[in-house]
Amino acid sequence: MPVATQTLSPEEKDRLAKIAASRPDWQTARLGILLCLNTTMRGCEIRGLRWRDIDFAKRLLTVRHSKTEAGERAIPLNQNAWAAVQEQGELAVALFGEVRPEWFIFPRGEGCLVRPDPTQPMKGWRTAWRSMTRAIECSSCGLFQKPTEFCRNEQCRAVLSGLKSPLAGLRFHDLRHHAITELAESEASEQTILGIAGHVSPRMLRHYSHVRLEAKRKALDALSKGGSEQSDMPKDVPSHSPDPSTPPHTIDKSVTCAPIQPTINNAAASPKPEPLYEETVRINRVSMVGEKLLYTQKEAARMLSISVRMLSYMISSGQLAARRIGRRVLISGDVLVEFAKSDHTSGKRVSSLDTEIE
Repeated sequence: MPVATQTLSPEEKDRLAKIAASRPDWQTARLGILLCLNTTMRGCEIRGLRWRDIDFAKRLLTVRHSKTEAGERAIPLNQNAWAAVQEQGELAVALFGEVRPEWFIFPRGEGCLVRPDPTQPMKGWRTAWRSMTRAIECSSCGLFQKPTEFCRNEQCRAVLSGLKSPLAGLRFHDLRHHAITELAESEASEQTILGIAGHVSPRMLRHYSHVRLEAKRKALDALSKGGSEQSDMPKDVPSHSPDPSTPPHTIDKSVTCAPIQPTINNAAASPKPEPLYEETVRINRVSMVGEKLLYTQKEAARMLSISVRMLSYMISSGQLAARRIGRRVLISGDVLVEFAKSDHTSGKRVSSLDTEIE
């Protein structure tokens, strides 16, 4: 019986990352996608993470609650997973001013208009996931949008009827299978896969073993093709044996070798990187995000002497280095000073706001 799983091609994986980063209210789902693709964690395991489960000195994540006892494991964080944890930590400090060990990394209500509650876990990102996997891209202007008959860009209005996203039907749990498949293709052993992914059913384990066997077969086929091209012998090799009465011809070449210096292990001498957060102490807000402050959209627009609509457009188009969190805006004092020195509102209209996807 075939295993009903779906893996991503490199193009589909890049497409998912591009869509997830296209809207600020999808950032929480984007960080969850990064953690799943780089740790093989389930969605319920990601939502149940607390800050005390992160060892910032060793860059280690501990899954304490899972579907089975075998799911309790420690996972080293690679560069992408570590960046996702750092970004979520900066957002937590901006929202609450501190990070407590017992708080959830993904708090309930994040991305909504209400204030998030870090003492409760996030319910999920089903709405954002459904919108991301169904979003289509206009081939003319490159705008991601919901399935529609015509492009929502007023300057484009290309016909999009019948266009379907290649990610339609993709489940969030399929990202876990994709990550484990990549581990199997990298020749990781079954014990390594089980140590990272936790409990894997025998049927899925046989599936990943088959993937590993196919990867070996492709590698050997490539070796066979490369060996046939290099199997020709040089034609100028003499076929007769040398005459024993002829004295051998000796070529004298001297090579001067530099003395080999002993290798010194500087691991003990190099300073250890300081952890980004402390596990038991409250964290200084300024040390994490500098001078960034959190305003309502009306307050930020009033400080910049522009309308709320113009503020939303400038953040979406990248003209203003700020981040929307619900109806609030995370913006630094340096950006306010630079904005005051330049004229961003002269001669510009905001009619192109309608081209953004909702």
